[in-house]
Amino acid sequence: MPATVARVALITQEWRYDLQIDTAVAVKRLRAKVAAGESFASTAAGAAAENAAIFALLKGDSQLIEVPVNPMPAGIVFNQLAPICTLVYDPLGINRQCIIVGKTTEIRPDGLEKGTLLLW
Repeated sequence: MPATVARVALITQEWRYDLQIDTAVAVKRLRAKVAAGESFASTAAGAAAENAAIFALLKGDSQLIEVPVNPMPAGIVFNQLAPICTLVYDPLGINRQCIIVGKTTEIRPDGLEKGTLLLW
């Protein structure tokens, strides 16, 4: 196929690339990894808008944390809205509301549940 102006414009849009960097992550978290995500946007503005939302979720201050819990509190139910909890760790001054996005449990010998909560 000949390289027409319309074809060049289509290919340019199809392979649109948007890069966003959080320079604070490298300083705060030395083992931070690079993640590349496709936006499937056909314009630069669309790609930037979609990637900004993804970037806000994945950047340094929003992370997934696994917390061991023993015993597991009752009433963590996922059938309507994701349950929330407050994570408090005084030595580091952490006091944040988190969404519980995952739960693994096992039964202790005394019949109570223990396990891990995945918090966001």
